Amino acid sequence: MSRRDDGMNLAEAVDQMKTTCNHPCQIELLERVLNPPVERELADRIPLYPPKTAKRESLCELRWRHLDHVDDIARRDTPRAETMKVLLRNYEWFYGPLRKRRRDAVPSDQLRKFFVVSNILDQVDARRAEIEAAEEAAAYRDSR
Repeated sequence: MSRRDDGMNLAEAVDQMKTTCNHPCQIELLERVLNPPVERELADRIPLYPPKTAKRESLCELRWRHLDHVDDIARRDTPRAETMKVLLRNYEWFYGPLRKRRRDAVPSDQLRKFFVVSNILDQVDARRAEIEAAEEAAAYRDSR
C-alpha cells in the first residue's frame, strides 16, 4: 500500500511504528526522525582560529600566531601606545618575519606591520572590554 493510499502523515506513521517495535534503539531512531537535532549556530561552526595552512585573504589578515597573544596582552595594564611601540620594535621576534629572505623586503612592509599591530590592538581593546564586563558582572553577583 502506498503512502498516499494510507492518508497518514510522517508523525502518524512513526507513532504506529513505535507501538509495533520494542527495541529502545529503534524507538530512539524514530524519535530522531520526528525531531531532528537542531543545526548548530553559525558562530559555533566557525572555528576561532583559521586553519594554519589556509591562504590569507589579505596581507594584513590576523593569523593564529597573532591572535594567540591577544588575551595575554589584554590582561596587562600597559597603554596602547606603549604596547604598539613594543610590538612594532619586536615584530619579528613575536610573529616571525614577513618575508623569508630579508633581501626581498620592501618599504611597504613597515606599513603592513603597522596595520597588523593596529588590528591586534583593536582585538586587545575588545578583549579588555569583555574582561571588564565579566569582572563587573562577577562583582555584582558577589554583592547580592
